[in-house]
Amino acid sequence: MSAWSFSYENIYRFAASACGADPCGAAYAPGGFASTVTPSSVCAVTTPRRSPRTALVLLAAATTAAGAGAMAYSALHHPPAPPESPPQPAPPTPSAPDKPVVPDLVAAGQWRDLAIAACDTARWEECLADLDRARALDPAGDDAPLVKTTRDKAIKGFTGKRLK
Repeated sequence: MSAWSFSYENIYRFAASACGADPCGAAYAPGGFASTVTPSSVCAVTTPRRSPRTALVLLAAATTAAGAGAMAYSALHHPPAPPESPPQPAPPTPSAPDKPVVPDLVAAGQWRDLAIAACDTARWEECLADLDRARALDPAGDDAPLVKTTRDKAIKGFTGKRLK
């Protein structure tokens, strides 16, 4: 026989120690009591049944408490902000070109002098070509009165018309 035998008496003692009292309402009497205990006389240790409404209320309370805890945690624990990046340097500004962008007025003046000399010697094609080169370098200089009369003279000479 083992140290613990599964008799009605041992089951009763286990039930009594688990409940903290005599589960059947009768006082435990040592010796001879096991013979009077039958399986139908041992009270089953059960927990009281809750109604479904109580279970729903408890579930709602637990869910609310969990939600409130999650909100409190998220409100109090912010992730660290990313470090600010240093400001980007400004894009390089284009430096001034070595050569000025201003039209080459000196070269345009030289082409006009050559055109006037060509017109004076009746070389009309050369005169018009030199005036066109000067206009490409300095378009505003083409409006000067001397240049206008020289161009008109070259066009009329080229087309064969005589000046009055």
